[in-house]
Amino acid sequence: IECMAIGIEHKNKIIAAISISYLIFYSNETFREKNKKILLEEKNKIEKALKIHFNDLEELY
Repeated sequence: IECMAIGIEHKNKIIAAISISYLIFYSNETFREKNKKILLEEKNKIEKALKIHFNDLEELY
């Protein structure tokens, strides 16, 4: 099993992470680049939602 992960940031602090795990059998450069793109897209969506709906989130951490 191989895993790729990326941090979720809020006001320049990493507060969480998301990851994708997959069988190493499927791993090649193209597959990893596709997963990297997915992770970055989802990271941006989550960070945007945090900024809109939870702008004062730093009070919790």
